[in-house]
Amino acid sequence: MTTHSFNELSLPRHHADFESYTEIFDMIIKQVDKNFPDQVNLVVNTTWLDMIKSEQLREKILQFNIDNLFLVGTIDNLNLVEYPANVTVYQVGNIIDKKFNQYYFSSAAIVLSNVFRIYTDDQLVLTNAPSVYLCYQNKPSWHRQLLTAKLMRDNLLNCGVITLSKGNKTDFDYPELYQMTVDESPDITFYGPFKENPYSLGDISIWKNCF
Repeated sequence: MTTHSFNELSLPRHHADFESYTEIFDMIIKQVDKNFPDQVNLVVNTTWLDMIKSEQLREKILQFNIDNLFLVGTIDNLNLVEYPANVTVYQVGNIIDKKFNQYYFSSAAIVLSNVFRIYTDDQLVLTNAPSVYLCYQNKPSWHRQLLTAKLMRDNLLNCGVITLSKGNKTDFDYPELYQMTVDESPDITFYGPFKENPYSLGDISIWKNCF
């Protein structure tokens, strides 16, 4: 029995923000190794699997002549992967294929339960006249741009707090959009052009002022 893994820089192993996700991935490898003892297995971390790494993965699938392919979405939804027809495939974690719903779990929920900042009730009490909404948006995905454009067209931007990152895009899909930011607390993590604050509520004064 042999279990191989493929985690080609998907999650930097020694990056503090990703350590817990890597531990989950390693735990899945051990469980596969234990429960499929008589077959050749390949466990793949599909997070941020780009075209170059996809080609490396394809070569590895053919190299080991595997029986079972485990596609593990640890952070983002599963990226599409090509595989031979004679391989048994399991999708695990953040999946988008209804066929594999029984293998869904939220790794983010597991990680955040351990690392998210703890607040007291007094810290979270709203002010007397809070804004209607708080909408932090990072990558300018199409649905986020659509929401922002609708709020803008209905003159609702001033009713809340909203952010929208531009990232690597040269233009938004909606010409009226522009990059929207707020002054944030210092515990911001930058991933390339994107900034995130995944382990706290961000600037607590903003949080307390939004319904």
